[in-house]
Amino acid sequence: MGSLFRDRMFRERALQRRARQEPLDDRLQVSAPHEWLIVAGLVAMLLVLAAFAVFGGMDLPQPASG
Repeated sequence: MGSLFRDRMFRERALQRRARQEPLDDRLQVSAPHEWLIVAGLVAMLLVLAAFAVFGGMDLPQPASG
């Protein structure tokens, strides 16, 4: 009889713990949204630089004598 009471008490305590939200269940925010805009801008600049390196070119005047 004591074992049944103990099991029931344990079950009630376990259900109470399960119903309670723990801090680890909250969403973890690593960085603020405005920081993502900065990262997106840097990525866009790198993509433009890579595209220019592959497809672009610059005409530089060459000094010539004659």
